[in-house]
Amino acid sequence: MREDTDTLHSSRQMEIAHFGEKVYRLDKFRAIVGEPIVRENLRGCWAALNDRMNCSRCEKCLRTMVWLAGVGELKNT
Repeated sequence: MREDTDTLHSSRQMEIAHFGEKVYRLDKFRAIVGEPIVRENLRGCWAALNDRMNCSRCEKCLRTMVWLAGVGELKNT
């Protein structure tokens, strides 16, 4: 677990602390996806073939679109 290695990465000057580790990734996605800055910069991949930010074909883009559909935000893209 990550908590087991925290003491190895912490020091007197810096403590490693977890925030949100008990929140599911989809819940985190749902919480931020409506923010304009997130929507303007949301990238599913780095393989965009033109000036668009996403190719909309690779596995990462498709997974992001499924997540957007799952939280009712795909229509807003």
